[in-house]
Amino acid sequence: MTTPPPAKPAYKAELPWAGPVLGHYDDSDAILISGAVDPARGKASLVLFVPVTRNGDGKRFERAPGSEPAFKSRNVQSDGNGWFTVDAERSWWRETVNGKQAEGLLVVLLYETSPNSRAATPTEKEFETDRIHQALDTLLEEPAQELELGLIEIDGEAHVASAKAGSPPKQFCFALTSCQYPVGMLDATVAFGSYRRLAKQLKANSGDARPQFLLLLGDQVYVDATAGMFDPSEQHDRFVAPYRNLLNQPAVKDVLRRLPAYMMLDDHEIEDGWEPLAADRHDDHNLTAGRDCYLRFQRAGGPPRQRPEGDSPEPLWYEFERSEFPFFIADTRTERQRRTAATIKNAGIMSDTQFTKLLCWLSKQRDDVPKFIASPAIFLPRRRSTAQHEHVASALRSDAWDGYPKSFHGLLAYLAEQQIKNVVFLSGDEHLSCVAQATITAAGKPPVSILSIHSSGLYAPFPFANSVPEIFPEEETFPFALTGEELSASRERLPDQALKRDGLRKFECRVEIRDFRAGDGFAILDVFRDNGEWTLRCHFNRANGGTGVRAYSLSPVP
Repeated sequence: MTTPPPAKPAYKAELPWAGPVLGHYDDSDAILISGAVDPARGKASLVLFVPVTRNGDGKRFERAPGSEPAFKSRNVQSDGNGWFTVDAERSWWRETVNGKQAEGLLVVLLYETSPNSRAATPTEKEFETDRIHQALDTLLEEPAQELELGLIEIDGEAHVASAKAGSPPKQFCFALTSCQYPVGMLDATVAFGSYRRLAKQLKANSGDARPQFLLLLGDQVYVDATAGMFDPSEQHDRFVAPYRNLLNQPAVKDVLRRLPAYMMLDDHEIEDGWEPLAADRHDDHNLTAGRDCYLRFQRAGGPPRQRPEGDSPEPLWYEFERSEFPFFIADTRTERQRRTAATIKNAGIMSDTQFTKLLCWLSKQRDDVPKFIASPAIFLPRRRSTAQHEHVASALRSDAWDGYPKSFHGLLAYLAEQQIKNVVFLSGDEHLSCVAQATITAAGKPPVSILSIHSSGLYAPFPFANSVPEIFPEEETFPFALTGEELSASRERLPDQALKRDGLRKFECRVEIRDFRAGDGFAILDVFRDNGEWTLRCHFNRANGGTGVRAYSLSPVP
């Protein structure tokens, strides 16, 4: 009896079920792309990167004709939840299609619809490639408007800023936001309005500055959306499903396929208001699961997981540079220390290791370049309640930097003592936009100017959960003092020992709020240099057309 030849494989080509999400890219050749397979189809065979451009009427995408592979491929190694991350080469975005520059790479998952088939000879392998082309041709029959969400658009040359250019450019733009409350049964139209407006700005060929990347500073998902009333207890439903639901949203896809996003988690990726309890010594399951899912989904495009260091068992903080501008992304949630009325003075909002890294990072930056410290927790302004009765225990009322005087005063003091200029703080937890300018003065030294910008949430529909301007003083001057021991605490590894001195050092911080804006949206920050001075333009985008653009000088105070 003759054995019949093995069945030839049949393929189905589809866009990723969630994603694709564009990873970080700088001066390296590899770009990480992540997404999810269709849970109804299971395991995918390959991920294909297909250079495409629109046809004559613009209604369809087309690829290079012929039987030769006009695509690049990677094997798919998805995890138990169907999430995958693959690397692509920057040169792939320089391909041409029919003599025209490709608009981008269409990210396609290839599913084998005849799983029992196998290819045994070179001839059958070639036939297999033909079937891949057939599957792609079938996919490209769909309207370009529907396939756009799978198109990764970057410029393989000009859009990638070199990290070794020698000096920063005269202009630099990025987007800042946080807090996307999940969609419900009745609010689908408005829930992702901010993402749609950002995607529209990225598409528009207007005079508006185009962001190079997006900063997402916390509460990208809410694993506790019903405040415990109906929140799922099963780990997949509580921690994984919110990410899959978010990254399956068309408006979210439309942004994250274009902009690399640098993300940091906050409390709602763990549980509302999370901080270590003073009397609890047990492992926190929600912290572990929330942190692991943050690393799996929000950090799929980089940077990679770090090894434990010092008193930081799971370092989430990281630093990066874009176009010669340095950023430090601080974890102000998972490393905060236990605090009570008795211990509040010595509790930090981060580990001593991270705090030392932050100060070392500041010490090595160029004085004449803007430097950005980003954290979910707002740095300035501080709350009125923090200063209540002029008692340090009042800081327990705050979930932000001012709720941890050791870290808050220590960082302010370091900026003033070391005369560090052009520092901008970025944050996004209060569901309220504001800009604060501050000057910090150390006794016997010139004042140092800093800027603190806080963006509202993308979607924060419940007024009772949103901060209001009245909780912050519009103007405030507050003194503080640190001993030599406090100044030098956690800084033994710093190269400069100027802070190690005896006696009491006195400081003063003067804060003025320049702008308050309520409502959902995001911030577009445009940094530019004119006549040797740096200026930051801030535009708080809103559904009603925005709030206009305001400019703030980053030049040091005289």
